[in-house]
Amino acid sequence: MLFDSHQLPELKEFIDRTQDPELYTWWAQYAESNARFKEALTYYEKAADHLSIVRVLAFHNKLERAAEVVNASNHSGAAYHLAKQYEQKAASEQGTSAERALIQQAIQFYQRAGRYNHAIRLAKAHDLASELNVIASSSNPKLAADTAAYFEKNGQPDRAVQLYQQGGQLAKAVELCFRFSLFEQLSSISEKLPPDSDPALITRCAEFFLDHGQWDKTVTLFAAAGQCAKAIDLCIMHNVTLTEPMAEKLAPELGQKVMAPRMATRMAPLLARHDLRRRSISANRAPRPKSFSTLIASDCH
Repeated sequence: MLFDSHQLPELKEFIDRTQDPELYTWWAQYAESNARFKEALTYYEKAADHLSIVRVLAFHNKLERAAEVVNASNHSGAAYHLAKQYEQKAASEQGTSAERALIQQAIQFYQRAGRYNHAIRLAKAHDLASELNVIASSSNPKLAADTAAYFEKNGQPDRAVQLYQQGGQLAKAVELCFRFSLFEQLSSISEKLPPDSDPALITRCAEFFLDHGQWDKTVTLFAAAGQCAKAIDLCIMHNVTLTEPMAEKLAPELGQKVMAPRMATRMAPLLARHDLRRRSISANRAPRPKSFSTLIASDCH
């Protein structure tokens, strides 16, 4: 009613008195539509409308001030708007020394906004490999795997391995390790393989370490893949120290069920040599549970 009757001073006084954020925003929009930008900013600030504050500041090319608002508010919508402004400004500065810095700012605020796809797009377009690696590491599995493929194509297998692993594509990560002899990366992957990993994949890792004389890792991986006989033979041949956890992997039924004679014969001297005699092994001295032969066949073959 006050607006319709052109009683604007009274209306403004009413809005100030009520301190209603919606009314603050309404008055800010009214002031902005009449090019009273300073007044508009004042009321957007009272309404805590960070997106509108950033929009007005960016319109007046006050990007640094807008960045301060985004950093203080952590408002994703405001960050996204500012990122687009930096990208547009970078396009206008193409070929100049300022372009790279503006692109990096755009990438930073796309990340703040959670728009990793846009940040990755810009990093790829401007060959910012270090930034791209950091962004992809913070993104979702799909974007991580897509970026891994980009690094693989562009001859950076070490970065590709890390991102394939993060993207849940362990087979591809391991394959790259084999192809480029990335020993340290494969070692890291093998230590973090989940229990339900493909036994064939675990076996390939074991064989890689076998070829490189890493007996401890080879034994652990063969045991994890259920190839206990190979693991035990390696322990004996290369004097690998047998720890309690390793013994449990090699013979999970120790202390609970009777071990098959063939495995008992192999394990007894090994356990004795490493002072693990308290985990007694007996062959054919107790009744076998009906499922025992199946257990041995599945665990150690």
